[in-house]
Amino acid sequence: MEGKISVIVPIYNQERYLNKSISSIINQKYTNLEIILINDGSTDSSIEIIDDFALKDSRIRVFSKPNGGLVDATIYGINQATGEYIAFLDPDDYIGPLYLWDLLSQMDDDIDFVASGFYRNNNGQFIPVILSEDSKIVGDQFQKLRDHYLLDGKIDFSDKIFISRWNKLYRANVVKTVAAPFFN
Repeated sequence: MEGKISVIVPIYNQERYLNKSISSIINQKYTNLEIILINDGSTDSSIEIIDDFALKDSRIRVFSKPNGGLVDATIYGINQATGEYIAFLDPDDYIGPLYLWDLLSQMDDDIDFVASGFYRNNNGQFIPVILSEDSKIVGDQFQKLRDHYLLDGKIDFSDKIFISRWNKLYRANVVKTVAAPFFN
């Protein structure tokens, strides 16, 4: 199990969540990380908070851009990523210390992404959302998935590979292939 993971976090006015969210990334058991924080034109103190984190951890790369929305900031982050793998996190989410380790341990040479269940916070009560099955999608199954959700151009970019993008670990070349037409 090896390879750098680029964790991309698009941020717009999320000052109240950033300390917990970014700390959860920094404190991962798997440490070969590049943490890409995209300030998407925040008008609160988000940029100061993420700049402070960057001073304390050399794995953090901060980028600021005019507000363009979640998808625009996500694409910007993908374009900056240098890891072999990409994970996404929303700035109001946080992950357990084994999260990236566990996802990466499931990757094989013939797997392009893995997904995990998660916990939904319902007013302080954590409700598990469990994937219905473990499966490996290959051959015709993968082509159908690719045709309908990944690369067909029939649905919005945000509906493609990024449906619930935050509970997955992707091979970077797959994500960059999907995002390439949207790079500036």
